[in-house]
Amino acid sequence: MACCLTRFVMAVRCGNNVFHKKTGHRLFLHRFTTRENTMIVCDQLDWARERHAFHPIVDQAIRWIAASDFSQMETGKYDLLPDNQMFCLLQEMETEPASARRAESHFRYVDIQYLLAGRETIGVTRAHPQHVIAEDRREENDVVFYQDITDEYSIALTPGQFALFFPHDIHRPGCASPVAQTIRKAVIKIHLDLFAGREAR
Repeated sequence: MACCLTRFVMAVRCGNNVFHKKTGHRLFLHRFTTRENTMIVCDQLDWARERHAFHPIVDQAIRWIAASDFSQMETGKYDLLPDNQMFCLLQEMETEPASARRAESHFRYVDIQYLLAGRETIGVTRAHPQHVIAEDRREENDVVFYQDITDEYSIALTPGQFALFFPHDIHRPGCASPVAQTIRKAVIKIHLDLFAGREAR
């Protein structure tokens, strides 16, 4: 499987062999391509065969997700590696209409947004100079929010799936799918330096 690591979005049901060790979610794999992005949905059986095509830090994050019992974890931050190189933000929120949610992107971290409970839609598009920035917090919080974006498409997530976003992937998380509801999700942040084999700065 050939894939440019910076040009895919991934959604996965993770587990031990075919089923998640804690939740019983079944795993699956398929991949499809939009005009700008390649999305990959993984099955653990195929992941075992194909994970060599991905950076080891992605595999490490997926293994951590598969081994975690999120039902026993409180919301908050969990360090996977020291010095903020990789960590998980366990969150609960109410989904809203897409018009009420702001699109965002990051510059120092890759996002893995793993849905634990509820249903969520995430809007996605590629970064482009024509996108209008509404708020720039990249220095303080590694996030930029956008006022207007184009060519946005939607990813519908159910529990056990997650999407992986690189800096060129502008994303609008927390959208209703289609009814507003409480969701629980784990957002894993991976510092870009880890993809180059360096410690995060």
